[in-house]
Amino acid sequence: MENLLETIRRRGLDRVGIGYAVAAWAIIQATALAAGAFAWPNWISQAAIVAGLVGFPVALASAWVFAVHKEQGHVRPTSRGDATILAGIGAICVVIAAALPLGLWPKTGSNVQPNLGTPPAASIAVLPFANLSGDPKKLYFSDGIADQLINTLSQNSALHVAARTSSFASENKKQDVKAIARSLNVRSVVEGSVLGDRDRIRIAVQLVDGQTGFQVWSRSYDRDLSDILVVQDSIAREIAAALGNHLLVRVAKTQDARTINPQSYRLFLQGRFFVARDAEADYRRAADIFKQVTVRAPGYANGFAEYGSALIALASDYGDNAVFPQAEAAARQALSLDSRNLLALRTLMLVSIAKWDWLAAADRFRSARAINPNSYGVLHSQSVLAATMNLPQQDFEAEKRAAELDPLSFVAQYNLGVWYFQQGRYDEAVAAQQKALLLQPANPAGRDALCSNEVARHNLRVAHRMLANLATLYASEPGWRMGCPLDIALAEGRSTDARKIADQAAAAYRASEGGATEIGSAYRRLGALDRAIEWYERAYAARERSLLLVPSDRQAEPTLLADLRWKALWARPPIHDWEVARGEVAKLLGTRA
Repeated sequence: MENLLETIRRRGLDRVGIGYAVAAWAIIQATALAAGAFAWPNWISQAAIVAGLVGFPVALASAWVFAVHKEQGHVRPTSRGDATILAGIGAICVVIAAALPLGLWPKTGSNVQPNLGTPPAASIAVLPFANLSGDPKKLYFSDGIADQLINTLSQNSALHVAARTSSFASENKKQDVKAIARSLNVRSVVEGSVLGDRDRIRIAVQLVDGQTGFQVWSRSYDRDLSDILVVQDSIAREIAAALGNHLLVRVAKTQDARTINPQSYRLFLQGRFFVARDAEADYRRAADIFKQVTVRAPGYANGFAEYGSALIALASDYGDNAVFPQAEAAARQALSLDSRNLLALRTLMLVSIAKWDWLAAADRFRSARAINPNSYGVLHSQSVLAATMNLPQQDFEAEKRAAELDPLSFVAQYNLGVWYFQQGRYDEAVAAQQKALLLQPANPAGRDALCSNEVARHNLRVAHRMLANLATLYASEPGWRMGCPLDIALAEGRSTDARKIADQAAAAYRASEGGATEIGSAYRRLGALDRAIEWYERAYAARERSLLLVPSDRQAEPTLLADLRWKALWARPPIHDWEVARGEVAKLLGTRA
């Protein structure tokens, strides 16, 4: 034994081992920190650890062979740095092994190329039109023309039209049309340019085969701006004809162009431009603009529909419940002018859900689906309705089909991740949220959801690193702390910290913004049933639809469902009506409740 130890020391294996361990430890720690900072999947850190372990005997074996050769005179004598050099070689092996998966991992901001299979023959994407005016302030106009063309083509139930979010993802990027078609999973692509001069407009449009890159059809239009709606109809019809004669008669005719003048239509396109930016301040600005449009053009249905839709976004996404009546009135006026307006039908469905008028919501969806079951908006409405009625499979199927029409949408991937999480399919949830974060790396909802997924997968070290990167968000918004921070505290048995999080959220609660159900569920998870029931009562008074999903929550304890106060709450007529309507909606969606 002593001879073996002496041989090890003489041949420098002890120095190699120590040097290797220090270098490998430093690299593994650096990889772990980077994985947390950039939300890399957990296997990257695991790969670095495995590489370090595998490299250790390789480094020792290499040092042994090298020392033997020196003793036999096969190599020239070397300095004391031999051991350091050999340790460095071993550490480099670790770097290579750890970096290999990083090289294969998609980079933030890179183009996402989902493998969606063969695109349908009648599938199309409209790219943002080039603004040839030379004035960046007129970008809203060229984008708006393309956006409205998407809406017009979407009225054709035989067409699969990529949603705006994905189609416009290529804006300001030099990409090959064939690559764009692959990423959007479409067979054809529409490109164009717009040049406007006062009340005159010139639009050049071309239809390109996404598989070959060859032009199929092209045309230029030089018209008065007052004819723009007629031009959009003409473009849509000629594109449908180019795709196949059987599609020609199915393009719906837009309202008479005389219902809106050029100045009002410019305002309308400005409003659509701000809606597309998808932020609270932009929705408010868009609502103000659309309100002006409804005054200037009281016969233009789309103006009222967009006004109602902007208001419903402020109510549903940003807690401004005071605008529900205005949203409903605008949508009803739009339908009185155009009974087939899908956007107005969607708004009224959401208003009905907010009122807990379940059957009315189902009727609005039924009308929309009869107009075009393949529309992204209709599919997303089906997902919302199915989720509200606790029909998870129908929710998933609709959201998945919507994601196929909008493969570069953060919302679609995020919603799929939430669905997987709710079903306890955590690995698939992580994959979906990682796709979402490739599209919007800084999105706090996606990062918090990914953190909670790692807690559910018992990867608490990874979750803590993610938590540190969201410290500012959690410090500024107490409500956010009921996400991953609460999950971690409960997973680690820190009930005092978890209770503090729930109390802070309760103190910051505003009835107009919602969230009473989430606060009640936080107290329920803490075993504080009195407080939980109190907050569920508030959720009932505010008609929060999330309250209706509490019994199906995977974390719901039997003690809550057996509590007499909960049973009394659940027996009230509006909730009973929900259970009855759930059966009707299940039939409508082709499943059983």
